[in-house]
Amino acid sequence: MVTRRFIVLGRGFRSPLRRPPVVPRWLLIIIIICVCATVGCGPSRPPALTPPALNPAAVAEAVFERGDLDADGRLSADERLNVPAIASISAELDEDGDEAVSKAEVLRWLERVKESRVALASLSVVVQQGGQPVSNAKVRLIPDPAMGDAIQEAEGTTDGSGMAVMSAVGAASPGVNCGLYAISVIPAGEGSIDAAESARFGIAVGAGLPVGYQTVIDID
Repeated sequence: MVTRRFIVLGRGFRSPLRRPPVVPRWLLIIIIICVCATVGCGPSRPPALTPPALNPAAVAEAVFERGDLDADGRLSADERLNVPAIASISAELDEDGDEAVSKAEVLRWLERVKESRVALASLSVVVQQGGQPVSNAKVRLIPDPAMGDAIQEAEGTTDGSGMAVMSAVGAASPGVNCGLYAISVIPAGEGSIDAAESARFGIAVGAGLPVGYQTVIDID
């Protein structure tokens, strides 16, 4: 004998107790996907890297205010010594082969850097002394003043082959911001040297430079 149960919904009305409707499996899958897309599921992902907020025109102007001593719109070999990062890539920037670097040439390179939208570029610095590798030296990349606060300082320590893999300070992964830097090398045991004062070299990073994203410097 089958017994049916009833519940009272209102005066003088009864209805059979029904089971809740069954949600199709495909609908459950869609709901789960939507929830995961909204709040995130599974392992947390690192935040997306953001390219530096580079203003090519402002950087080029600052470079020439400091380096172009005769105000002719070109950086001669002697003037480039005031901006070591530009000196390091003068051969690549000198498109017309006049042995000087014009503001337009610097600006075009900076615009290529901005258009590439690279947040962190791989970079290694090889330190040598008299052609021999220097190990356990601290290498720092100090943003050129022309960059303002657009890029972060980077650092690394040389291994037995004299190579330091550079990382932006505070970054979760190796790599440096693209832009202009002075390079400071502090040999092992000389940590008291002021990095800014010891910056004798320069480097420009981005838009394919330095070639192979590696540079070799000799501290002799």
